[in-house]
Amino acid sequence: MRYLHRLGIVLGTTAAVVTTAAAPALAAKESIKPGPGINTWLAILVFVGVPLALYFVLAALIWGPGIARRPRYRPGVREWEHEPVWVGGPDDPEAALARTPPDAGANVRGGGAGAGW
Repeated sequence: MRYLHRLGIVLGTTAAVVTTAAAPALAAKESIKPGPGINTWLAILVFVGVPLALYFVLAALIWGPGIARRPRYRPGVREWEHEPVWVGGPDDPEAALARTPPDAGANVRGGGAGAGW
């Protein structure tokens, strides 16, 4: 019973879609003549040229900023050209370093980039 119910739904939906799609063709008058077609070059332009142009515009938008950017820093290849920045440090880093004794970090164990807490 359930199979027949599903079959009815599928066939009904298919019939509705086909009828709806065919309605404009059935409503056309016999006296209306189709307009002139497009030539081959215009068809190539529309169906090949426009997608290629869209592809190249998207490629330029994606890869363009990376290509236009100046070269990245490579240790040993290029010298570092910028001033050092202490992120989250004091307002006057030079004064803070002058106040700190040279052996202040000698007894620190763990932490750091190695995460050896």
